[in-house]
Amino acid sequence: MQGSLALVGGDEFQSGCQDLDLAVLETTKLEKPAVLILPTAAAHQNPSKAAANGIEYFSKLG
Repeated sequence: MQGSLALVGGDEFQSGCQDLDLAVLETTKLEKPAVLILPTAAAHQNPSKAAANGIEYFSKLG
C-alpha cells in the first residue's frame, strides 16, 4: 500500500492547517481520498469528540 502520512498535532482541524491538509490530500491524486484520524493525544480526554471534529473538518474541505 502506498500513500501519504501526515502526523499533525496541536491546533489540528483549524483554519491555520487548511493549506497543509489540502496539500497532503492533493498528493493522493484521488477525487475522494480516505483520511484516517487517530486521536491518540486525546486518549485521556475525549477521543470520540476529537475524531468527530476531524471528520467534520475534513468533510468541509471537500
